[in-house]
Amino acid sequence: MAGTVPNYVWTDILKVPVVTIPYANYDQHNHAPNENMTKKDFVDGIRISYELADRMFK
Repeated sequence: MAGTVPNYVWTDILKVPVVTIPYANYDQHNHAPNENMTKKDFVDGIRISYELADRMFK
């Protein structure tokens, strides 16, 4: 990933696996003055998160 997230807390300290899913459109301009995310990509990210959690915790 281009950015950093504190995944080491999960992997190194808690010793559990971690998955990072970046939800963004291709032209998001991350951390720029014109940073953006389309409503469709935002809603799709919520749906994907729900499906993942629903399947993992059944």
